[in-house]
Amino acid sequence: MIGVVLAGGSGNRLWPRSRQQTPKQFDDLLAQGESLLQATCRRISPLLPSERTWVVTGRSTSHLVRQQLPHLDRARILSEPEGRNTAPAFAWVLAHLPADADSEIAIWLPSDHWIQDEVVFCQALTRASELAADGSLVLLGAVPDHPHTGYGYIRLGAPLAPASTPPAARVRSFREKPDNAAAARLLARGDCLWNCGILVSRVDSLRRRLAQCAPHLLAAAHNPGSNSETWKALEPCSIDQVVIEQAADCTVVHLETGWTDLGSWDALERILEKDGDANVVVGDRVVAVDSQHNIVFANGRLVAMVGVRDLVVVDTPDALLVGRKNHMQSVKSIIAAIEESGLGGMT
Repeated sequence: MIGVVLAGGSGNRLWPRSRQQTPKQFDDLLAQGESLLQATCRRISPLLPSERTWVVTGRSTSHLVRQQLPHLDRARILSEPEGRNTAPAFAWVLAHLPADADSEIAIWLPSDHWIQDEVVFCQALTRASELAADGSLVLLGAVPDHPHTGYGYIRLGAPLAPASTPPAARVRSFREKPDNAAAARLLARGDCLWNCGILVSRVDSLRRRLAQCAPHLLAAAHNPGSNSETWKALEPCSIDQVVIEQAADCTVVHLETGWTDLGSWDALERILEKDGDANVVVGDRVVAVDSQHNIVFANGRLVAMVGVRDLVVVDTPDALLVGRKNHMQSVKSIIAAIEESGLGGMT
């Protein structure tokens, strides 16, 4: 079994902590003494030590991987010329894995997740690897507890027999990032899981599927062009859209522990400790008076709040973000406005 950690995302919805040169996966976002990337690799280490793990990232951030994972052989750091979303990233890895990896079961996982119980997580990965041995695609799915519009949903088909722990089922269908009303309906059905974006598959099986669905991606990975012009011309696309949602033999294993994709500031409210006024505060120089349900990331200087509610306040040395929690999925629009204003160096 091998592991492939996807560490090439930009994380721009977590601006201003996450920047183009230092994306969120390289930040100690949860103030736990390790970056999200380091936490991911530590989390899977009982199953996948460093000599069985690869990390795919962008050329501009490969030095950060080397700094943060000094025990990882440099040959296991696969640097894309430019990030083009997950399907090209998978193709890049498949083009650069050694030939003897084809018969391996590969665990493909993002580097920006929070997992509550890491033992349960490894149990789910072990079960998924057993199911993937026949060449099928196996996903991990978390039980939803609120109608989230930023996640994809997996509708469950027939449970696998015999029953197992954790449970597993065939995938009936997918629904990508529904609106509020549709997400509420999916939650009420009781037969849907959040798609965690974690895939387990045989390397040769995934290579064959990608060659059938998008052969141009593998071709570009093998021959990106003398100045990477072929690679950079690729349209960004996700592995879910290109391969997984086209497959008829997907299985999903229940991830029976707390899980979240750390994709936006409001996601942190679910996992970080709150004070007596339900504020999430990271940093020791924050004073709040008559202020409730806020998320505050301080950076050393004093942050004072009076009479405010449901805000996100993120302070960094050169930028300050203030916004409503229910608008945090739209931080990308702030980045676009900053770039249009000529301040692109701030993103």
